[in-house]
Amino acid sequence: MSTTGKSEPAAPSSDGPAHSEEEMERKSKSIIEEFLHINDYKEALQCVEELRQASQLQVFVRVGVESTLERSPVSRQNMGQLFLRLLQQGLLPKAQLCSGFMDTLEQADDMAIDIPHIWLYLAELLSPVLSEGGFSMRELFSELSKPLLPVGRAGMLFSEILHILCKNM
Repeated sequence: MSTTGKSEPAAPSSDGPAHSEEEMERKSKSIIEEFLHINDYKEALQCVEELRQASQLQVFVRVGVESTLERSPVSRQNMGQLFLRLLQQGLLPKAQLCSGFMDTLEQADDMAIDIPHIWLYLAELLSPVLSEGGFSMRELFSELSKPLLPVGRAGMLFSEILHILCKNM
């Protein structure tokens, strides 16, 4: 990521050639759709590891958010758990998780017209990474609040996250 927030072409990792963003998006959709159908965390982790593109995993996260936003709470919970496991295994850098959520967060206020419960849905995706130590609240809230504070919506998302975390105690 550049300082302007625009994606820069990823340098090839030492493990393999860089994928174009379109190819990364296509591969991510395939992995996520299969994961949501069979809920095999081990296989999903292996597939993400085989992508060997840590510098482009924000695409995987963005596709995961977009793919589950209007699905069932169970799908969102499972996707959140997959994000957590990717973080715990060192396959998903924290910066890439945040970056992957940014596109959706930047548009969330407008999306709320069509998806009235968007704050709850985003909270369902994010709460697993907080409840099991993938991220500290301070880290996550300071990063994710950036696009939400100007439109006055940070509190809505964070209250939904806290509500879920309290229910699960």
